[in-house]
Amino acid sequence: MGLDRLKAYKDKNGSYKRRCYDEKEEVEHDVNVMEDGEYHEQETRNLELLELNDQNYEENMIEEHFVEEIEDDGVNVLDFDTEDSESEEEETIDEHQDLTPAGMTVENLSDKQLVALLGALQSRESSRGFGTRALLIDDLDEQDEVLKFWEIKKKEYTNVRVCNGCGATLRSSQKCDKNECRSKKSPVLTLTMLNLFDQLKAVVSANFESIMRLRHKLKYGIPACHNLESAYFSQLWKNEEGTIDLSLQLSVDGCCPHGNSKKKIWPICFSIVDIETAIRQKAVNIVLFGVMSGKENPSTHAFNTIVKYINNQLESMSEGIDVNGEKFTFSIVTCCADQPAKRSLFGFHGHNSEFSCFYCLDDGAFYKRRGYERCVMRKEEFLEDSRKGRFGNTGTIFAEILELLAPWDCVIDVLHNLSEGIITIIIIEMFPSKQKTKTTPKSKLFVLNEEEFTRVMKEVRANSIFKLIVDPRNGSEKLDFFRVHIFLAIIKYDCDPSTKLVIVGIALLVTKIATDCETGTFFYYDICNAHTSANIVVSK
Repeated sequence: MGLDRLKAYKDKNGSYKRRCYDEKEEVEHDVNVMEDGEYHEQETRNLELLELNDQNYEENMIEEHFVEEIEDDGVNVLDFDTEDSESEEEETIDEHQDLTPAGMTVENLSDKQLVALLGALQSRESSRGFGTRALLIDDLDEQDEVLKFWEIKKKEYTNVRVCNGCGATLRSSQKCDKNECRSKKSPVLTLTMLNLFDQLKAVVSANFESIMRLRHKLKYGIPACHNLESAYFSQLWKNEEGTIDLSLQLSVDGCCPHGNSKKKIWPICFSIVDIETAIRQKAVNIVLFGVMSGKENPSTHAFNTIVKYINNQLESMSEGIDVNGEKFTFSIVTCCADQPAKRSLFGFHGHNSEFSCFYCLDDGAFYKRRGYERCVMRKEEFLEDSRKGRFGNTGTIFAEILELLAPWDCVIDVLHNLSEGIITIIIIEMFPSKQKTKTTPKSKLFVLNEEEFTRVMKEVRANSIFKLIVDPRNGSEKLDFFRVHIFLAIIKYDCDPSTKLVIVGIALLVTKIATDCETGTFFYYDICNAHTSANIVVSK
């Protein structure tokens, strides 16, 4: 029966009535289509769901009223400076009770349930509105499940207001009262945090066999073709005693929501390095700690507050998470971010400032002009440098992240260095007619006959999942466009051998990093050696 024509509502006496929104004849016709018993059962079910929604709505109103009373009394439950606030924070965030119904995760939801959730989130519906939307799901059990999922998941986050000038946590609608923040009109950012425990447990459970299989190979010296075999990542698992210590990669980045250039959001995510390379970056394996939103980019002060909250949650899991009889602990071992985000996170000056390099002590903005002096490496005194504000550190505040990571522990990631870096440059120079603005090529190496190369590229027969994207926009599209279509087309296309060598080499390197394909022991050495030899030939 169409919800736009017939709905149930509760009158003042608490009894349910039926309200007609269309012509009476049409409503009666729709009612008579169903069998009497079937219609009665469906009608009774709809009324029960609406009553449940009313009850949830009243509980939410009471809960919101209670929170407002606490805030009006001047109690700040998220302040770091008092012992009481820390205990309150533990009660708010660090509870490890699994309230989710058995097996009820996003991965297990049906298409109809996902559509209902997505529509409700996009429309920013209340619990009552979502209850009405859930009635569109035919299966009554699925209605129950998605309603329970909605009520549980929406309570698993915590909002914190953070001053971007000093990092202090504030109550609702409160502004920072520090003189320096008031004079600079420092904005207040909103940090929305989720519970890491449930997310990490779900990801480990879903990839349990893969993680244990990889651990077995590492322990017994069997080649695994994985990052954990490297000298840096191997330090953690080689020192394991009893529990399995998983390596976490912190990811920080910012963007503007579509159609809103005044507000920025900064997701703070984690990925587990111990998962197979090919599936590690899938959405279902990404753990979202929280989102920082506001009108300005987060400062080092704001990031310090974020790091403290992250530490609180990870320390609460120090005893380990039990999955299938195995204990798992977690440690942050690396960070993935672009340069502006890393510099705010580590309290470092901009890239065009003196001592701006994370690795060397060159005092110029352009280190290449100093020749061999660029090799004067930094001493391992970053903690002291940050406290004293020397050698490129801002000096306004100590960066808390340095207790966990050093700047040189950050990975050179595919997205910023390849997809949005050299691959974007190559695509722009190979297809100038598709660019909005004309640019001067940085090298003649990639200046080809665009029309002829496009014709050759259309002849490429790739797997159906790699369809030809004429105008790749995001990092994933650029990556596949380059390593599949451009790579295969350049092999057939008649051009300079150096051009072929560079594109083939980069494509092989990208495929090795972005997938779990097996390669020889000296793969990276051979790639670098081939490019070095090519440069010598070209220079001669």
